[in-house]
Order: sequence, then structure tokens, then C-alpha cells
Amino acid sequence: MSTPSKLRALRGTTAVLHPRRTIRHASTSGSGSATTEPLRSILIANRGEIALRVNRTASQTGIRITTLYTDPDRHSQHALSSPFAINLGSTDQYLNGQRIIQLAKENGCEAIHPGYGFLSENADFAKACEDAGVKFIGPPYKAIEDMGDKSRSKEIMIAAGVPCIPGYHGKEQDPLVLAEKAQEIGYPVLLKAVKGGGGKGMRIAQSADEFAQQLESAKSEARSSFGDDVMLVEKYITTPRHIEVQVFADKHGNCVALGERDCSVQRRHQKILEESPAPNLDESVRQDIWEKARKAALAVGYEGAGTVEFIFDNETGEFFFMEMNTRLQVEHPVTEMVTGEDLVRWQIIVAEGGKLPLTQQEVEERIKSRGHAIEARIYAEDPSMNFMPSTGKLLHLRTPALTDSVRIDAGFVEGDEVSSHYDPMIAKLIVSGPDRKSALQKLVAALEAYEIAGPITNIEFLKRCSISRLRRGRSRNRLHPKAPRRALRKARHPHRSLDTSRHRPLRSRARRPPRSLPPTPRTSHRLQQHPPTPGLPPNIALHRPKRPTLNPNHSPRNKNQPNHFLRLRSLRPRNRSNLHLRPPNPHPHLLLPAHPRRHNPHPRPNLPKYHPLPTRPAVQPRTCPAGLARQSARHKGRGEQCPRSDAVQGLEG
Repeated sequence: MSTPSKLRALRGTTAVLHPRRTIRHASTSGSGSATTEPLRSILIANRGEIALRVNRTASQTGIRITTLYTDPDRHSQHALSSPFAINLGSTDQYLNGQRIIQLAKENGCEAIHPGYGFLSENADFAKACEDAGVKFIGPPYKAIEDMGDKSRSKEIMIAAGVPCIPGYHGKEQDPLVLAEKAQEIGYPVLLKAVKGGGGKGMRIAQSADEFAQQLESAKSEARSSFGDDVMLVEKYITTPRHIEVQVFADKHGNCVALGERDCSVQRRHQKILEESPAPNLDESVRQDIWEKARKAALAVGYEGAGTVEFIFDNETGEFFFMEMNTRLQVEHPVTEMVTGEDLVRWQIIVAEGGKLPLTQQEVEERIKSRGHAIEARIYAEDPSMNFMPSTGKLLHLRTPALTDSVRIDAGFVEGDEVSSHYDPMIAKLIVSGPDRKSALQKLVAALEAYEIAGPITNIEFLKRCSISRLRRGRSRNRLHPKAPRRALRKARHPHRSLDTSRHRPLRSRARRPPRSLPPTPRTSHRLQQHPPTPGLPPNIALHRPKRPTLNPNHSPRNKNQPNHFLRLRSLRPRNRSNLHLRPPNPHPHLLLPAHPRRHNPHPRPNLPKYHPLPTRPAVQPRTCPAGLARQSARHKGRGEQCPRSDAVQGLEG
């Protein structure tokens, strides 16, 4: 049996309908019964892992699923996940809203699920679905329209009592007016496109001198990305954290906050690590930010799943509204892990007219009892090349074992092709634990078990980020955190220590012996994993860094003191004078010779022998003109023609 046939055989229940599904809509969010209209067929207007994710939940409730795919996706997993799959043709057809609505009506689909991206936040598409009599599984088009305009959304939030970042959100777009407003706000300022998203159309102006240049750059990117170059100017928070709240509302006026997520670890303004609950956040601030998120959702008449994003100032402890994403987020599995609820199922319940399954109090009790969850996005990209996307066939794919606390949402299997036409995300790895430390440990172990051969991935970069956060034991969350930057340096230079911030400038000469006892030598984590070097005294065993005990017969200023005591303060993994203290070479094919300018007092035993380079023919030494003349004379005396007689004559002349 072929692979597609096996997949369809396993999904044989996708077309089975269960009319008794209406029983599951008993709601605890309010009194009275809600009139529901069960859905029997849904068209998924998306691709990849989110299409598979929606398909899995809908199929479990007996809803028939129709999927869409384009020519590059004809062998993808979401195209094979349903017997009702429609080929759209060219790569841009996922954005053809009118055609998608027409296909839904022709195939008897009662609703359309947009997933995330593509048409999920398109107010015109949501209105067209409503006009065509097809349910849009998402918020009303008016809410999408209001929250899609950043200036309009700020006005609504201010009226609802939700704090916003100080800035200018007016319609006057003259560069001189914007520069004047920036001066009033105070530098640095953030220039942001009104219709922007995903980090596009955003620039930071540190001073008035660079304001005009950054404004033109942001406008140019906004025009090419969104067709609109209207900008707003906001105060730039220098020590920020990105905290967002998952909200859910139904058609009966109920709204709950399903916890917050910390998404501060980003690259190119796009998230790569998300965790919930947000670490190092006071409980009073947590409850306040939940309340403000519910106010924001109710202020726009929201329905379904949404995310209210805030920026948190670490210096002042204040938070400000940034924007609201009117769709299901990529990182929604983190919330599902800490609440134990299926958010796609909640979306279907709300679309059918039902009430929310849980109240706010029940949500809080679940979050307190289910610990911590973290998600890592695995991309086909090269961190050493500024995260340039990578493409190619997945020649080998091995994933960690799935358990109740380890989950993988993937859109690819071994043998699939990562295309350059769409987002290069391969999978999302989600883990949970009783606390943050155990969740981070589980994430590191799961990343260690992940194996991908083919395109370059960011798995090693994610490992370094996770290890860095685990060792610190505290949140260093910023929009531009130092931990990912150090992890990036480690990814580029794997032989160097990760914690490079502790390394002092290296000195080429031995320092003068200190007047007091020298401090504990700082060593990298790589050196601590290896036994002490043979020949060194036991009081500087590098695998057990302790304060060294000096021999009482040798005072600190004694010139006869052993030479290694003179360099205790300069012991560094990158110090060329301490090559004998390095761990075994992790790259045997790159042999590193000893430093030629220093004598190595304690050579490492059993060092690999270097093979001599091929010998070159001996080169004739250069001689003076007198020597050339004598050589020419000898040739003439033997009746031979000197090969350099012309040169000699030229020199003599």
C-alpha cells in the first residue's frame, strides 16, 4: 500500500458525522442554555502544520475537512491529510479569497477556518464570507478592521482605559510634523507602520540626526509590504519584555484570559521561544494585565480567539498596549499545555454559537496546577548567516519521543521538501514541567534528541538559548536579549566558551605576582568537563575550580615561585599561553599547533603527530654580482655556456 493510501486509511473516520456532538456545548461561563448550530464541514484556508492541527481537532468531532494546496505543496502532508483536497495552482492562490469562498460553496463547506497568516486577519475576506453565507471561524470583520489599524486601535484602547505607549497616532504624515512629535516624545523613538506586522515597517531612531533616514527607510518597507506608508511614532522602551495575553470571547458577552506568554526571545522581530506563565512577573501585575486584556477584547466586540500584546518596561514595571492579533497565534500550544484545553475546539464551539467551556476562575485554577510550558520554533534557516532561510529535502528526520509533556506540531516528515515559496518553519516543539527549571531541562533534552539532515536548521541555536536561560535561573527577556546573541556567537565559533561576557582582555605577557592570594581561576564549562592536565599541581585541578592553596615555603613575591602561579589571573580558554590547558580538540581534522613564541612547560601527552608537508625543490640562494661573475668564469674555463652570463654582463655593465 502506498504512503498516501496508508495515510488515508488511518484517517478513515474524517468523513463520519456525529449529530450527538451538541451535548458537548454545556457551558460553565453563564446561566441558561445556548442555541447552537453544529458544523458538519469546514474548509481550511491554510497550509502546513496549522492545517494539520485544525484537521486533527475537527476530525475528532466528526467534521468533514476540505484542504487546499498549491503546486509546490502537492506532496505536502496537509494535502494528503484529507480525501477532500483541492489544488489551487500557483503559489499565490492561498491569498485568493474570492476563489476560496467559491470553492467552499461548491464543495458544501459550511465554514472556513483561516488558520494564521494569509487571510486570517483580512477584514475584507471575513466580510465576504459573511455576505456569501459561509461562516468565518474568527472574529467579526469590524473587530479585525479596527484592530488592524494601529492608530484606530490605540484610540479604542485609550477610551477603554487600557494603557498605551506615549506617542503620536495622528493622520498628519508630513516628515517635519513627525520629527516635531518625536522631539516632544523624546528620543529614542520607534517608527511603526500603521498597517504593519511581523516586524516589517519598523525602525528605531536614536537621535534627531538619523530620524529622517529611518523614517524614509520605514516608509519604503511599508509601501512594498502593505501598500500603505502611514506611520506612527512611539516612545521606544530600552529595557522591554514582550508579554501577550490569550483571550477568548463568545457571542454571549463572556470573555476570559487564558494566561499570558512571554515572547521576548526574537530574531528579526519574530518569536522563536515562548513560555507561559511569564517568569519574574509579580502576581498583582499578572492579574492587572489579564484584566486589561479582557477590557481590550470587550471594547471591540470580540468573538473567538485573540491575543492582546503588551510591552513591559523592566525599569519601571509598567506595561503598555501594543496591538491585538485577531487570530489564533502560532504559539497557542503553550497556552494549551498550561490550561489543558484545545483552543481549536473552543473556536468551533464559538462559531457554532455556544458558550465558553470555562469561567475565569476555573481557568486560573487550571493554570496554577499545571506548571510551566515552553515552545521552540524549529526553522530551516542558518543562524550564522543572519538567519537566512534554507531549503532542500529532509533526508533524515528523527524526533524526540512524544509524551504527555512533550508535544510536536509539525508539517513535514522525512522525505518532504522545504520550499522557498513559504515560511521555513519545520515544526514547533512544546514541553511542559512542574516548574520553569524542569521545563527548560526537558526542552534541552528534547532538542538534543532532534536530528535533521538536509537543510540547515536553528536547533543548535535554540539549544544555546535554552542552556543560557537555564544557567542564569532568571529571565533576561528583552526584545534584543543578550542570551541569543551569545548563542549566535557560539553557533559561529563552537570551540569558544559560551559565556564570553566574563572574559577579560587577554594579556600577552605574564602579570606581576599579586600581593595577596590569587582568586579562583575562571574556567569555561568545557574545561570543567575534563580531568586535570597531567603535570599540573593538584591545587589547580580545573575540573574542581577552588581557591588555590600556595606552598608556605613560597611567598607570593618569591621569584622562585612556579611559573603557573604567575598566570593564575590570566587563565582563560582563549589565552594562547595556556594551550596545554585546553580540552581535547573537538575537530581532529583541524590540528592546532602550539604557540611558537612560548615554551610549553607542561605538554599534553599523546598529542597527535603532525605529518610533514611535502618537500619543495630547493631554491637557489640569491648571490651578489661578484659571485655570479666567478660562476660565469668557471663555466667559461670548462668550455661551457653559463646560463646566467647575460645577467652577469648586464650587472657588470
